[in-house]
Amino acid sequence: MPKPTEHKTVQARLLAYAQEIGWTYVPRADAEARSGFDPEGATQEERARSASLFFGDLLYARVCAFNPQYREAEGALVGEFQRLRADRERFKARVLAWAAKLDVKASVVYVRPMRRKWASCSTAGTLSFNDELLGMDAALGDYVIVHELLHFSVPNHGKLWRSLMRVHLGDYEVIEKELKKTVMGRNER
Repeated sequence: MPKPTEHKTVQARLLAYAQEIGWTYVPRADAEARSGFDPEGATQEERARSASLFFGDLLYARVCAFNPQYREAEGALVGEFQRLRADRERFKARVLAWAAKLDVKASVVYVRPMRRKWASCSTAGTLSFNDELLGMDAALGDYVIVHELLHFSVPNHGKLWRSLMRVHLGDYEVIEKELKKTVMGRNER
């Protein structure tokens, strides 16, 4: 039997945790019926206006039950969730744009929490980036992206790698120093 992919493993852990804390799976049709959603609404605008973010309602209720002092607006959690998701997608698009520019085939791109490094790559074409890059300056993110993508062509940090970094990012050492300061700041917390 093949090993589950990372996505399947994470999904299984999330589902197990959800069951532990008492969440149950509700089919989409049931969720829509509970929230008063009319799938036969006249126009898309009317259907969207009457739709409820069942996930958002449930998430807000669980957070309030866990922390009664939580006072954010009900839609704030879902808004933050959607903003983070959009940031991840924009970052992945930047990775793929750089990969096309550098003529590198990146098979899978992950943005996830990483404790000790900004990124990693595998010979199979898998790239993993630290999710802290999402909140940083785009130049720092581009440095890390180009750094990792160049490792598909040049596996070390020798003269060729440094020359390619300079070709693509110019004076990359300045960005590298700024990133190292960020690393130090992160480790001092």
